[in-house]
Amino acid sequence: MKVLVISTVELEKNGITSVILNLMQSIDKKNLHFDVVAIKRPLPDVQKKLEALGCKIFILERSFHNILFYIGALSRIIKKERYDIVHAHGNSSTLFFEMISAYIGNCKIRIAHSHNTTCTSKFVNAVLKPLFKLAYTDGMACGQDAGSWMFGNNKFTVIKNGINVNAYSYDETKRIDIRKRYSIPENGIVIGHVGVFNNQKNHKFLFKIYSEIYKYNANIYLMLIGDGRLKRNFENDIQNEEYRHNVIFVGTTNNVNSYLCAMDAVAMPSLYEGLPLAVIEEQANGLSCILSENITKEVDKTGNVVFFSLNDKESWVNYITDIKINKNRQLTSSKAIEDIIKSGYSIEDEAQKLREYYFNALEREV
Repeated sequence: MKVLVISTVELEKNGITSVILNLMQSIDKKNLHFDVVAIKRPLPDVQKKLEALGCKIFILERSFHNILFYIGALSRIIKKERYDIVHAHGNSSTLFFEMISAYIGNCKIRIAHSHNTTCTSKFVNAVLKPLFKLAYTDGMACGQDAGSWMFGNNKFTVIKNGINVNAYSYDETKRIDIRKRYSIPENGIVIGHVGVFNNQKNHKFLFKIYSEIYKYNANIYLMLIGDGRLKRNFENDIQNEEYRHNVIFVGTTNNVNSYLCAMDAVAMPSLYEGLPLAVIEEQANGLSCILSENITKEVDKTGNVVFFSLNDKESWVNYITDIKINKNRQLTSSKAIEDIIKSGYSIEDEAQKLREYYFNALEREV
């Protein structure tokens, strides 16, 4: 069986890329081969992982300015390579472009995989929705809310954003090493955030509440993991702020878990999300997670998650200011990992579920 995986977001450090890689690395590839379409050249680290899996990587620019060229080029690849399944990952009905390309390319199994609960261009999403519903054959989603957003009352299958849970267990040695590197005192409280610097992740709100938190307790630090087009803006904006020395811009890293160990809680004030993989990882590490109410409640698998409105800045400030260092972090992490596995977020289980889905779908079309 040949499967073409298409990412409608750049293959870099983001949630969709992590989900794609986790599934492809964990799935039993007997009689199963993957290739990938990327809208830009992947980050070197991502490209290396895809090549290690034996994937061909096709790079096709995707924008409204060249959409007819994109559809034509993609459909020719699908037809030439004779893929059994096209599995496209995205956030909106613009997945119509991948689905119609697969139809033109004579692919009978066209999977649209939803990773969010809204999108930036709602008008385009609404216009394309009727065409999209005609073009895909199979709906998938990272959670119930993301599926309902994309497919409405139509049938879809949830493939959870599974993780290698044990890889995110808490490690005291890693905590000590990272905190020494950044000169964080032993009694310092570290609030973390993992995510690309864009409007969706709402770093602007994060800095607003942190400026208030710092007034109450200058021993609270803010650690930010990720990169993106807005990162430099925030770095510049805080240069004259009193709290600037307490803000740590880590950038991108291949060792996120070590940094999670150095934190005491994470804050995610996103404007919207599907079911964020990062929050599952953070819970596995034993962290308290403070999230915006815009994030699906499905993400709470451990009871260590709280949700606040973005209109209630005071609750964010008060809650974070009261956070204490968890002296039983290893136990919290171990219990969280058990809960996550029980709730079905083991990547091995989800990869097996996806494999079975592929082969059942192929049998259906024979």
